[in-house]
Amino acid sequence: MFRLTFIAIGVFALSLNSAFAQKVVVKKKTAPQAGPDQYIEYDEWMVSFSRNNSPSVFELDSFHKTEEAARRRADKLIQWSNSMEGTAWKLAVIEIEGEASVRGKNAAKKDAEVDLPNLKLKPNRKLGDVLREYMSVLKTSYENAKRAKDQALARTDSLTRKQFDNVNKLVNDYNRQRDDVRAETGYYFAQFQRLTPISPGDLKRPLISEPEEQEVPPARVAPRPDPNTRLVGSWEGTYVQTGDADIPTTAVFNGDGTVTTNGGQGRGRWTLDGDSLRITWSTGAVVTWRVSDNEITGSGRTPRGRSWSVTLRRQ
Repeated sequence: MFRLTFIAIGVFALSLNSAFAQKVVVKKKTAPQAGPDQYIEYDEWMVSFSRNNSPSVFELDSFHKTEEAARRRADKLIQWSNSMEGTAWKLAVIEIEGEASVRGKNAAKKDAEVDLPNLKLKPNRKLGDVLREYMSVLKTSYENAKRAKDQALARTDSLTRKQFDNVNKLVNDYNRQRDDVRAETGYYFAQFQRLTPISPGDLKRPLISEPEEQEVPPARVAPRPDPNTRLVGSWEGTYVQTGDADIPTTAVFNGDGTVTTNGGQGRGRWTLDGDSLRITWSTGAVVTWRVSDNEITGSGRTPRGRSWSVTLRRQ
């Protein structure tokens, strides 16, 4: 039922006073595949929160059967946060995560889930309110952990490892809170006894493993070759002009679109369109040469009407 991929479906901010606002983030985990005559129902909602002094560290708060119940719990958490003095312990983000089940024909049935709030210890320590708030926190935490444990032991279907760990997290959180309070108040809260975490052997059915989400690597797209790269480099050959001796010529075509000949005696810029090479020399002259596999050829006439030709080959 559980997947690791989250689909964020909504983010909204709620505030009960103008001085401080908590952000509530609602997410839905990716639903499993439904078969014929089946449908998907989001029937487990987990509420957790982070505080202003550690906004990236989340504490598990409670589980609910509906999104509406989880949102009501978020409202209660905002009221609790706004009752605190200062901002360090106030809540920064309240996160609601929904998990889906497959319902319908041949779908596995699931027992009722825990729908009780679990308010973490770390209350606002205001004189006169501490013991009353400790009592409220411990009572809620105990009931939440006790019910989660009882329901897990009564279930006739298998728990996933994550469900099993969530139950024991509630139990361990309560035990920690209870020990913290007893350490500060002595025997004032002696009626709250420690709870024993469950073990796999306590369950009616063996634990089942959640299928791991296989990360699909992105498809590798072969880069499209840059047609201009076939020209970049050094080319050598001969420049021939009527009435003159052949002139050995070296042309270097650079990747930035510049070209030099014979160690910088000629300079210009080049562009390539298919097999057509266009060079604009620094003198203002423009020539068009032809590029084949490993050869560049060109011809024309000088301003005085003398014919010329050039042949270059890649080195």
